[in-house]
Amino acid sequence: MYYTEKELLKAVYTAENVINKLSKDYGKYIRGINDCFALLSEYDKALRGYTKSKIVEPPWESSAEWFYKLRKAGYTLNSYAEYCNYEIIPSKRPKLGDIAFEKGSAMIAGNGFWYSVPEDNSGVRSTRQIMFFERHLMALARPRK
Repeated sequence: MYYTEKELLKAVYTAENVINKLSKDYGKYIRGINDCFALLSEYDKALRGYTKSKIVEPPWESSAEWFYKLRKAGYTLNSYAEYCNYEIIPSKRPKLGDIAFEKGSAMIAGNGFWYSVPEDNSGVRSTRQIMFFERHLMALARPRK
């Protein structure tokens, strides 16, 4: 069973607002607090009311280090997404509410755009337009209820 479009949009906007507020409150970009992985955690929490996504404990100095710590904890990107109750989408055809990992970042599919957090502390931003087929993603996953 999947979430409705309304539930997904609400969770995307809730996560965006939380990260934007944290970016403003802290005044600087802090990995684990207001970065792209924190955005995924806030999104998951907004969808479910809780999150299991905080496997990697901060601090980390780069996205590469986050991926390394995830592997060290015994997870691949796919097994991590499945642990957090996301369905892996092997077709690489994203829909609203999907999460994705690509080299150096994690993203959420919004209305036509991927949303993530750049390192300039500007909060959540659309990074690029969603393509019908996303061939360069490391992993694509859809939230399940």
